[in-house]
Amino acid sequence: MSEEWILFLDFDDTVSNSKKHAQQYVSELSYLLSRDFGEAPEDWSPFIGQELSRLMERYTQVWTAKPVSGFKDWVERERVVAANAVFFQMGKEYSSDENLPFSEYLSQIQFDALTGTNALFEGVYESLQQIHERGVRIHMASSQESEYLRASVLGAGLDAFVERMFGPDLVDCPKEGTEYYKRIFDTCEIPANRAIVIDDQPHCLDWAEEVGARVIQSTLIDAAIAPEFPVALSNWSDLPLLLNPYLR
Repeated sequence: MSEEWILFLDFDDTVSNSKKHAQQYVSELSYLLSRDFGEAPEDWSPFIGQELSRLMERYTQVWTAKPVSGFKDWVERERVVAANAVFFQMGKEYSSDENLPFSEYLSQIQFDALTGTNALFEGVYESLQQIHERGVRIHMASSQESEYLRASVLGAGLDAFVERMFGPDLVDCPKEGTEYYKRIFDTCEIPANRAIVIDDQPHCLDWAEEVGARVIQSTLIDAAIAPEFPVALSNWSDLPLLLNPYLR
């Protein structure tokens, strides 16, 4: 097994402002669907936002506190369910006669929309560049699925630093317990005590710490809230220094 360090980054509210990113995503999707199927982007936007919210509600109902296999197939099905609902409400139909199959079209339009987004917190790019140059490997560890992460990382210009996108589909297990972290560490063939996990959600850090990882709590959204863990990240420019005790 390698003795290198790997940094595992959550995406939403750790690397990227989730509210701003979601707004950008809906805006980009609305533009692309307007281009392909007509109507104004502002006609598409409310239905897209509504179905993304419903998708999150279904995730909560199905997966909360259930770190078990099956996520990969579920997220692929749910993407189609959400898109069908948007098309129905807009009175549109998708024909695959001269186009991609619907599921492939949805994957492509998601990619195109997300590569047009960038809601990074200030200092993320510069800090990750420094950390990468120090030889630390960097992966994503997020509840967003891997293709969503890949496109978002490209849109934010972080693809030169971030290697693997551990959305739950990549290990077929939702980010709902220790099993998720066990699977990503096993996939990387790294001992848990050589992993550093940064996340804004305390329960995720609890799971990572229980497995044996080192953890840092992101407090970028509301630095006024007292962190629950000894090491906290309130400014991205501080991260290279925060990592020094681990990397010596």
